[in-house]
Amino acid sequence: VEEVVSLGLMSQKKLSKQERKEKVSQTIALMGLEEHANRLIGELSGGQLQRTLLGRAIVSNPRVLVLDEPLSYVDKSFEGRLYDIIAQLAKHTTIILVSHEMTRIATMANRHIIIDRTLHECSAEHHYIATECN
Repeated sequence: VEEVVSLGLMSQKKLSKQERKEKVSQTIALMGLEEHANRLIGELSGGQLQRTLLGRAIVSNPRVLVLDEPLSYVDKSFEGRLYDIIAQLAKHTTIILVSHEMTRIATMANRHIIIDRTLHECSAEHHYIATECN
């Protein structure tokens, strides 16, 4: 798990070994994976793997983040935490998120595109229902 998360820092050549270690540890903690940090990827559950891969994606504080069904395999207890993580990331990161589950995500978005036999872009100030826009 530590190795996979650290792969997200490959492009940041100027980080010291200690800075890398700290960023990886913070991200693992954020993902709730502290007790799995030294486990092999093949030993993880689907939700733990999903959280590990999300950690790899966010460890470098990217400017743009593309998430495809980030709730897949994630248990309900982590789902709320994931929404909070996405909300924090959205303060400094452009997030493109693909999801079939739009209830809470729709309220967080400043724009969403609905594809259901047609294409509809919604940029209402507030999104309450994923299929209706003001």
